[in-house]
Amino acid sequence: MPALGLARREIYHVKTFLAISECLASSDIDRMFPRGPLMVWGTDMTYKYFRLTGDGRLLIGGASLANMYSRREQQRAEQVVRLLTRYLSGRFPGLRVKFAACWPGLIGVSKDFARSWGAIPVIPRCITAGAAGLPWAAALGRYLAEKVLDGRDDVDAELRSIVDSPSVDAVQAVLGAPAAFAISHGILKFSSK
Repeated sequence: MPALGLARREIYHVKTFLAISECLASSDIDRMFPRGPLMVWGTDMTYKYFRLTGDGRLLIGGASLANMYSRREQQRAEQVVRLLTRYLSGRFPGLRVKFAACWPGLIGVSKDFARSWGAIPVIPRCITAGAAGLPWAAALGRYLAEKVLDGRDDVDAELRSIVDSPSVDAVQAVLGAPAAFAISHGILKFSSK
């Protein structure tokens, strides 16, 4: 959205890494997903997420707090692979996963992690959204495509337009976007526990 001239103060990004494993043994797949494949993600401040691919590989993502709010993508794949390996070992002791590739990316987020949308004034009926997490991104992508193609609007009331966060906006004016978004996300994560 900021690249389109929308919500420059309200939308930022968090950095994440995505890694893909070599094919897992069927016994490891059964152990990780005893009731069948799922899309899984955690709720920690630096949440991790994973799912199986169609060919039995594990696609897993996450970040470390040290680089999550970086202003740009940086390659530190080996550090993140170690972090993701420790994460899997903690949840599935004895599981041995060998990663084939790992790459960085940026996920658009709002200060409160809520989905946001706005119209692009120069393109009638075209909208854009910022939503953190695969489930939100997939659901909103479908909804927005149906909105553009078919005029769907039944979920508009559940979505929200971009809103300001006055207290965090003041922090952002002084410390910049990375600090403001990190503080806002920290307050939200830790006040809900």
